[in-house]
Order: sequence, then C-alpha cells, then structure tokens
Amino acid sequence: MKELPDKELKYYVCCYGDYEYAKSYDENIVLTMEHTIAEGDPYCSRVLHDTRVNWKLEHPSKEFWDSFNPEELKSI
Repeated sequence: MKELPDKELKYYVCCYGDYEYAKSYDENIVLTMEHTIAEGDPYCSRVLHDTRVNWKLEHPSKEFWDSFNPEELKSI
C-alpha cells in the first residue's frame, strides 16, 4: 500500500476494522489510535479504553510509544 498516495484512504482500509471490532466487542470499549503505519508512522498506537473504569480517554504520549518495547514485557 506504500504506493497509494491517498493517506486517508489507506487509513480507512487498514484501520476501519479495528474500530468496528472494538465497537462490536463491548459498547463500553472505545478505541483510540493517534499513530498508524498506514499514515506513515513507524507503529500503530492502538489503545482500548473501558469507559466503565475511566471516562477520560487519555492516549499515551508519543514519547511512551517511541520508547515502548514489547520484548521487555515478555520477561515480566
């Protein structure tokens, strides 16, 4: 999809399903995603928020995502 010039179209094609899945999973779940590979970022920053626990949908900072290393979590 790199060759496609329309970032918005790439975003919809690649990410629409994520939002639809989150909505269908539970009505209290809200997905936020500020960074996506489809829009040229090096990662997708998907976060599922449960509004029964917290209504304030705070997405982690760019610094958090830039330093995030899931390999480190495997040893915990």
